[in-house]
Amino acid sequence: YLAGSFLMFLAFLTVIGVLISDLALAVLDPRIRLQGGSTK
Repeated sequence: YLAGSFLMFLAFLTVIGVLISDLALAVLDPRIRLQGGSTK
């Protein structure tokens, strides 16, 4: 069970890291929001 829980922990950290970096980029770089709005 140790390997499985370790993989779940890594996956959880990866998802949290991606979400945090995405939010940080959206806040620090307003051009991303403008590009996303123009593509819709």
